[in-house]
Amino acid sequence: MKDRESVVVKSDGSYTYFANDIAYHNLKFENSPDLVVDVWGANHHGHVPRIKAAIASLGHETSKFHVILYQWVRFKRGSEIVKMSKRSGTFITAREVLDEIGPDALRFFILMYDPNSHIDFDLDLAKERSNKNPVYYVQYAHARIASILTKVPNVNLESRTPVILERSDRISKKRSYRSFHSLQDDNANYQLLTTNYELSLIKQITRLPELVEDIASNFAVHRLTAYSIDLADSFHKFYENCPVLSDDKELTEARIALISATKIALANTLRLLGVSAPQKM
Repeated sequence: MKDRESVVVKSDGSYTYFANDIAYHNLKFENSPDLVVDVWGANHHGHVPRIKAAIASLGHETSKFHVILYQWVRFKRGSEIVKMSKRSGTFITAREVLDEIGPDALRFFILMYDPNSHIDFDLDLAKERSNKNPVYYVQYAHARIASILTKVPNVNLESRTPVILERSDRISKKRSYRSFHSLQDDNANYQLLTTNYELSLIKQITRLPELVEDIASNFAVHRLTAYSIDLADSFHKFYENCPVLSDDKELTEARIALISATKIALANTLRLLGVSAPQKM
């Protein structure tokens, strides 16, 4: 081959990185996956057609192969850019970032960005325990609901945590999700939920199944982090303006059902992002 980057075997008989990539992807396809998704840096965009050609030459379906290209990540500490240089040996490894901020913040902050946009990663913000930190803001909403539910007498928390996002089949085959089903609570009178804060929260909850179906088709995972922030924001506003526990038994039951559904939606969203949903913070 004229293109030296497409060489598989060197003149000395050793194999190139490209040969390793071919073998690796062949191994992936031998397991008969519905879809193979690779996440690469944008500087490897020229490698995509070569790998696709190799996959096709091995008899595999290239339609089942998808590459997501991420742009560069720029680390910041507040307003200061963390400068890195191979030449001077100053750089931050992925392990160092993981050890400093933890897996939840790392995943959430990376997934907040469209892969086509450059990522400004504020390490100080990722560690901050305040509402300015988006992952903290979302996780705190889940923990706050869990705390409220522990104060409700005679509530079986296990019965209030069903999976609302249930796949009717494997995502790559049907890409369809059953609609959101509210909690089966015969005692709750949902017609009492009439404030703008309650209605806004209900609308956010019911967005989730359709949103996930769309994301499964276009891989725009950053929309899921944006949704989780919107959902958490709607809950926090509801909580500040609508007391959950009151002397009005019917209204209390309706609001308990609402925050229980919110907790489920938050837990499912965080689970899909690979981020934990803490009961306490």
